[in-house]
Amino acid sequence: MPTLSIPAGHQPLMPYLILRDAARFKTFVESVFGAHQTALYPREDGTIVHAEVQLQGCTVIFGESKNTWPPRTAGLYLYVPDVDETFQKALAHGVQSVMPVAEKDYGRSGGVQAPCGNVWWLTQLSAS
Repeated sequence: MPTLSIPAGHQPLMPYLILRDAARFKTFVESVFGAHQTALYPREDGTIVHAEVQLQGCTVIFGESKNTWPPRTAGLYLYVPDVDETFQKALAHGVQSVMPVAEKDYGRSGGVQAPCGNVWWLTQLSAS
């Protein structure tokens, strides 16, 4: 099998989100999840044509929707160290709860829909 070449800081599979108000998404993931920007390419009008953030070692790529590229949101599953704290922080940044935090078979988990339309499933593993 041939060797796979991947740019530094990238992974073999990365989400690429096309969003309304990509700048708001960037602010949200930086403020709530501690993501940090690794690439930013603005259009002449100031909207984001392409941006990348690192979130817990994973790259999330995104850009602003246009008529030729309508919004394409996603459901994103994220393990966090403290789901209750992260959930409350997300709520404080204008998300809607789609599933309150509760104990599940797979851990303590809850879901929020962020302003750009993505649904974030936040989970903390239960202590063994």
